[in-house]
Amino acid sequence: MVVATPPARLSQQWGMAAQAAHPKNFRMWNPFQLLGAAALALQASLSGDAGAVITIDPRDPFFERQSRLKVGAKGEDAIDVSAVDDGCFHHAEIVWLDRRFAEAQFVQIPEQACVECDALIVRWYHEPTGKLHFRVKVYRTACPLQPTP
Repeated sequence: MVVATPPARLSQQWGMAAQAAHPKNFRMWNPFQLLGAAALALQASLSGDAGAVITIDPRDPFFERQSRLKVGAKGEDAIDVSAVDDGCFHHAEIVWLDRRFAEAQFVQIPEQACVECDALIVRWYHEPTGKLHFRVKVYRTACPLQPTP
């Protein structure tokens, strides 16, 4: 009698065998993890602006927050991302530099390609004995043509 092993089980077994063979520098390849320009191109194609050129704001890091209070801390920061000479707001991401018992998230995100944008609002906190250190990275794209009055 032949018993079929489900594909997920096979990949788990293969992963464990590979890890046992090379335990020091083992890292499973993740086909869904895209880095750099490939991730930006994929995001642009999914959002419908495949012809747009997306660049990092030249003032990178655009915003930075750090807290190590022993009693914990929380807060909310409003960041102005309105259009500048380098282009209009496209999207933003939080990049963690140091983190323990902490969280940060966007609670308000302006529309893409806005000229006079609403504020980008980041809410953050860390527990007692926790710490956080993060940066907000802003990406820009070409501004849409404005009609002349």
